[in-house]
Amino acid sequence: MNPLTQALISGLMMGTVYALLATGLAIVYHTAQIVNIAHGEAYAVAGIVAAAVEAGGAPLWIGLLAGIGAAVLFVLVLERVLLRPRRSWSVNSLILVTLAVAFFMRGLGVSSAPRPRIPMRPSSWASMSISRVPSPLRSPAPMARSAPCCSCRWCRSISSPGSP
Repeated sequence: MNPLTQALISGLMMGTVYALLATGLAIVYHTAQIVNIAHGEAYAVAGIVAAAVEAGGAPLWIGLLAGIGAAVLFVLVLERVLLRPRRSWSVNSLILVTLAVAFFMRGLGVSSAPRPRIPMRPSSWASMSISRVPSPLRSPAPMARSAPCCSCRWCRSISSPGSP
């Protein structure tokens, strides 16, 4: 697939996701008169649950149903436990409650996500300086003699110079 076609398809997919998010925000606002900042987190919950169920060996359609169910459950708990008892609060206070839920859910996602190990390229180390003080790494040679950190092509090439 050429890059233009890939960019067009990617742009259409991202536009569709943004349109779904905007439509959901508009529907929630017009029905409940609350700006739900945590609306996007419901989509994230659905995606994470669907991927986890599908990775567990279940068919894709069961993963999608589980994801939709998890998102609906998340939104119902948010509305029944946090928003409905605070219905008399000002609109700004309710926005802050949903913002707090959004930050909390993002914190859960960040803390449970696996940390990828991405090595810096030695060439960028050699030119690194802090407030006009040159770095002690003058060349990438010390890094080139070390063992590879993973099995990617770049790490294999720096562990054995001269191989592709």
